[in-house]
Amino acid sequence: MKKLKFLLIPRSNNFQDTIQIFFIGKELSIKGHYVKKLTAPLFDKNLSSIVNEYSFDVIFRIGAGKTVLVKKNTRFISWTKSVNDVLNYLDNYNQDDIIYTLEDHTLENKNQIIKNLLPAACVIDNNLSIEDLSKKKTFKINSFQEIDLSYHGNEMLFDVYSGQQKIKNENALYVFNNINEVTRKLKLSSYKIKSNFYGLIPPNKELFRNENFSFLGRLKNFYSHFEIFKKSKINLISERNFFDFNTKFFNIIIVQGFVLLDDDLQKNLINKIFNLGFNKEESISVFSENDIINGIIEDLIDNHEKRLKIAKKAHQIILESHTYRQRVEQILKDLNPN
Repeated sequence: MKKLKFLLIPRSNNFQDTIQIFFIGKELSIKGHYVKKLTAPLFDKNLSSIVNEYSFDVIFRIGAGKTVLVKKNTRFISWTKSVNDVLNYLDNYNQDDIIYTLEDHTLENKNQIIKNLLPAACVIDNNLSIEDLSKKKTFKINSFQEIDLSYHGNEMLFDVYSGQQKIKNENALYVFNNINEVTRKLKLSSYKIKSNFYGLIPPNKELFRNENFSFLGRLKNFYSHFEIFKKSKINLISERNFFDFNTKFFNIIIVQGFVLLDDDLQKNLINKIFNLGFNKEESISVFSENDIINGIIEDLIDNHEKRLKIAKKAHQIILESHTYRQRVEQILKDLNPN
């Protein structure tokens, strides 16, 4: 395959979105391609101006569609949550372009290539896994994993705030209702649940009444997520049906964090995870409401060996199939399928 010039455009300027661009660009560069990475999204008009001034073989745009003003000889890749996000742009795509989605799609259109592309794990030098840490003589797992359970959402500031910095009540309620449902179930265990959390907005009496949580502030550093993943005995994720752009699933496992999935609320997501090569109770654990009543939380919190055994098998699957190296290989293969 000839070396290509890529322009990479993030979904937002939030660090969780720009880090995706960084790792995609890094893998493309390793393979010898020229990469120009932007640190913020562009309006269609601004994108057209850049493309007309500079020459790129491929534009990779996250969260938005193809503007009609893009040069004909420039191939365009959109990566969106669903096909619905680019419906107004569909006529602008040609057979050399690609639309990637997170959700499954049912659109039948011979003029566009529409495929699934998932987020991936960020492999970072010196980001030690739990097994790596355990090789240090002074390391003690019980004192290191000081958090019994963490619940990880994916929402960013613009998801719950308007441009006037007012809370989008419907979006915020969805986030808080998910947290309320999680804590309702956890209270069925013999553990007394009293937790702290980092988030986009603090609880307020109108939208969020949950006395099991104390608000500690916002997480503003991408790397601090990994410390929480490792220091948590159990990690829960918020998606129910499809992976979000900012899913924590792959990055929890890349440091051998332990993921527990809700078989009642996340059945669709669990089936997709099984299709990615994970196996129940071998590389992924799931629970039901009855499992909580029967003591699954207590068992997992008290059994480090069981958690690490499952996490290590999941970690190997991530390394083999779900890092940004494999995602870039998929993109390049789709660009040149012959």
